[in-house]
Amino acid sequence: MLNKLPCLDKGWVALVDSNLNSMKLRDLRADLFYGEIPTAAYKSATLTLAMKAPLFISKALADKELRIINAPVREDLDAYLPNEGEISAHDLETSRLIAQDMERTTAVLLINIKAYQEDGCDKYLAQLLTPVNVYTVFMVTGTFKQWKDIVEQGSSSYPMRVYLSAIQQVMTAEWMDENGKTQESDNNKQ
Repeated sequence: MLNKLPCLDKGWVALVDSNLNSMKLRDLRADLFYGEIPTAAYKSATLTLAMKAPLFISKALADKELRIINAPVREDLDAYLPNEGEISAHDLETSRLIAQDMERTTAVLLINIKAYQEDGCDKYLAQLLTPVNVYTVFMVTGTFKQWKDIVEQGSSSYPMRVYLSAIQQVMTAEWMDENGKTQESDNNKQ
């Protein structure tokens, strides 16, 4: 069973696998590299995560040249619906109105997908109007360096920052040195 870190209202991030994590690199440092781990070792390290995230998060990660494998689409679709605080309009009433409109619009678009299919429309063509806030489940793999660059680059988007924070938590757990720092940060010499 995956240990899922919750993200947004219905999403999550979970570790699937990592190679050359802290424990393995410590062993290599003592047995192979005689005390100093070359930065090149981190370029060989990989992290694979499973995620449930809105399509726009999946697309943003795909744009970073990570390898993504989508899970089969379930029949019941969930969508991320930001609350008033997440919308951050110039006043609370406007944020509330925007949140309500997003909820109504998303509901209509999700109903259209089902209705089109019931009317005989091709399953894939019926999804042309799928909103980007619909959750998707996928597995994503990248090198330590790719993940580190993505996390350090950050984002101005609140939803993306939530996912980046969860990814950072997994990375810290997998690649933390004895001093509580991400291991490569001390090894940029080589």
